[in-house]
Amino acid sequence: MDFLNSCIFEKITVHTLTEKNKLQNILEKTKKDGYALVDQEAEIGYRSLAVPLYRKDGCHIAALNVGLRVEQANTETMKNIFLPRLISEAENIRNQLLK
Repeated sequence: MDFLNSCIFEKITVHTLTEKNKLQNILEKTKKDGYALVDQEAEIGYRSLAVPLYRKDGCHIAALNVGLRVEQANTETMKNIFLPRLISEAENIRNQLLK
């Protein structure tokens, strides 16, 4: 929460979260679930799904992301169709990094 307390949050869209306690809860859920889903928080009409990439020592180094217009897929489709593929590709990349 120290990091969040040092930030100033600007509402970009009507969906943008700016309450620090809600953001902290989302960060904790994201870490637990292993993915992040952003639904029109940065841009109206745009959704994004991301999974982390880790080094062999477990340190987070990057993320794999898929983003698309809301007309192309709802959040359930993103979680059910795209998320397993992103997780699989993240694992493939991690395995390549371990070689």
